Amino acid sequence: MLTPADVRAALRRYWLIMAAVMVPSVAFLLVVLSSISHRIGHTGTDMSRGLRLIAPMAIFAAIVLPVIFYVQRVTLVKCPECGKPIYPKQVDVVIATGACANCGAQIIDGQSSNNRWRGP
Repeated sequence: MLTPADVRAALRRYWLIMAAVMVPSVAFLLVVLSSISHRIGHTGTDMSRGLRLIAPMAIFAAIVLPVIFYVQRVTLVKCPECGKPIYPKQVDVVIATGACANCGAQIIDGQSSNNRWRGP
């Protein structure tokens, strides 16, 4: 069984890691796009200029999205019953009811079962 402190600690850890990953990533993307747009200037057609700007964003998404999913898999608390992660938007419901927002199983110590969350 989990405690509300466990769930909150996992949520804090999740947001700290996400900030540590996303802030430098977005800053790097902005520097790359700025550099590319400065170099492109008025050379080439509109389509070639657009493609040169879209390519770094596609590469950024291809690298950052898997990192986001990995961080979620590693840092978020998982329900001991169904094994699904408790996402940040579900934390308040889980702490208030003591039940998993996915399967409804009681996962928080000391919560009464009459507050059981039935899930979506």
